[in-house]
Amino acid sequence: MNSYTETSFKTESQSSLHQNNDVITTSKKFFKIDMHTYHFFFLLIFEKKRHILPKHWPDLKKKYGYGGWVQLNHHEPGKARMIIDGKNFREIQCNCWSADERVRECDNTGVNVQVLSTIPVMFSYSAKPQHTLDLARYLNDHIAQVCDEDPKRFIGLGTLPMQSPELAVQELKRCVNELGLAGIQIGSHVNEWNLDALELDPIWEACNELKVPVFIHPWAKFLGYGKQRSNGKSSTTKTLDNLAKLHTQSQRFRRELDNDLKQLYTTDETEINESLEHFVMEQRQIRKSLVKSNKEIHDMSAVKRMLSEI
Repeated sequence: MNSYTETSFKTESQSSLHQNNDVITTSKKFFKIDMHTYHFFFLLIFEKKRHILPKHWPDLKKKYGYGGWVQLNHHEPGKARMIIDGKNFREIQCNCWSADERVRECDNTGVNVQVLSTIPVMFSYSAKPQHTLDLARYLNDHIAQVCDEDPKRFIGLGTLPMQSPELAVQELKRCVNELGLAGIQIGSHVNEWNLDALELDPIWEACNELKVPVFIHPWAKFLGYGKQRSNGKSSTTKTLDNLAKLHTQSQRFRRELDNDLKQLYTTDETEINESLEHFVMEQRQIRKSLVKSNKEIHDMSAVKRMLSEI
């Protein structure tokens, strides 16, 4: 089910949203933008994510000489599988590559504009920087083409080779100055770098200079990064494993409490109080463990920043 929040804006004349030299105008009280966040520019309304891919692209494993790349397998009409090294990653529908289908869906749901960006698995931050740049250019050119063909319905966000700030700034300037894209989409971290890493400062400075928005998309491709310990697991991975276990325990205790409450009118009051006390004690222990794990993550980041200043 689609869900969105409608935000009204008052105006004496028509409101407008600029992208390149084209102007999206509306005199409606409500103006809907379909995106994957809760704010964009200075208005308006937001629904759900709208990632986009080209319908076809080159065999990247063959082109670059190593694996880890996504390929599309159009196994039946209107559907395709995203394949990584022979394994199915996700199945997508034709609305992931067909602009016409997107327009029909927008019309059916009353969405005025879609903000287009690539699927995060295409970020490819762990690949060789020049190869990520090459793929980013291909994806950004495609997004720009879709927007150019229907500028009143689509706004584009580019992707960058964030693991190489120099190349990222280069592509950022091309996205804005040559392709006319409205901003960029990035991951919530870049391999071992958090977004406050000093290495990434040139990118933020360029974004500020060009006055472009940055859409930060959470993603989970961080497991396994970090300094390796003797047992083969990184410290980051161990901490995240612990967080996952704690979450599972918390869910189990929550279910136990629900069962106890369901027996509220049939169970002795003393037993209920004992059960609630047990639950509270377990939750306190989980909270302490979470605080410790969060501190470990913070400490790792702090140590990295200190080392970079030496």
